[in-house]
Amino acid sequence: MKKRTFTLLSFLLLIGTLSAQEISIPEQQRSLVMKHTATWCPPCGATAWDVFEALVNDYEQEAVFLQVHISGSSLFYSENASDLLDNCDRSFFQPEFFHNTIRIGSGSGSTQADMAALVEAQGQAAPVAQTGIRFTYDPGSRQLDVQTNTRFFSAAEGNYYLSLFLAYREVDGFQENRGQGQRHKHVLKKALTSDTFGELLLSGNIEAGTEKDFNLTTTLPDDMDIATSEITAVLWKSNEEGAYDFVNANLQQTLSEMTTSRVDPEQGRAGFTVAPTIVRDKFNIDLDLPRAFQQVDITMFNLLGQPVRPLFRGPVEAGGQQMYFNRPGQITSGIYLLRMTAGKVVVTRRVIFR
Repeated sequence: MKKRTFTLLSFLLLIGTLSAQEISIPEQQRSLVMKHTATWCPPCGATAWDVFEALVNDYEQEAVFLQVHISGSSLFYSENASDLLDNCDRSFFQPEFFHNTIRIGSGSGSTQADMAALVEAQGQAAPVAQTGIRFTYDPGSRQLDVQTNTRFFSAAEGNYYLSLFLAYREVDGFQENRGQGQRHKHVLKKALTSDTFGELLLSGNIEAGTEKDFNLTTTLPDDMDIATSEITAVLWKSNEEGAYDFVNANLQQTLSEMTTSRVDPEQGRAGFTVAPTIVRDKFNIDLDLPRAFQQVDITMFNLLGQPVRPLFRGPVEAGGQQMYFNRPGQITSGIYLLRMTAGKVVVTRRVIFR
């Protein structure tokens, strides 16, 4: 009996060790590069656009990038953007570039050179702490499970907070001075933590080697595709002025696991396709439902998750059905989401109107 108990305990300890090892924590100091921008802003789509692209191309391994939209009329407005910019040097106009919390410039060639020098210099520093991230996703419920592990490589003192941000790794949309269908990269969607600056992770005297787990569960917004989403972790230390000093940042773009345990059985059997996916005049929707539904809704949404136009509402028989549509009037060019709801079955497809 003792031998069997010991063997079981050893097995559980081994599983726990392997689980912890799944989260990789790089001993690397990274910068946080933020661009204050707006889709209606002409200068944001001029030289500043090219500067951001160049910095991402050159320093994506050394820095974590976020484009933040504080304007409610910008296509990618985020309710957390103002908090982030309020914690930086005073921000008046867009575009503006920030290294951690320091304003560097408005996107000229000198902004690019100054930012590059700061990113390179910070990359040579030894990190106080860093956070590893993994996330799993359930396509049926659109549930996102995020697990993190933060390790302190050296002793520290103070109040340390962890923010987790959901962002578009890339998303197509309008940009003034460039037109429709522009590919925006690293665009802040929202904070996953209850506060923009996150949860209090550790406080007081922290010994070197200390590790702290933090996990959360949320729902992926309807206007986001898990394949083009990313999770950013930012470590902060609160200061005497009530603001937050940047400590380190990390990024996870790769889905650790796709889970299906919570998928409604009918969800997996429901077919919903749109053709063509790039529409000029006409398109059709193919439905293949596992049973008859008294009410099926098909609604068009914009990328802000706002309903634009109902396309269909009514009963649908089991099996294959095909519906034909003309392009809705007054629909401007851009990316839209078509969502089909039938009972507990919810399926979303992306379509581009030219």
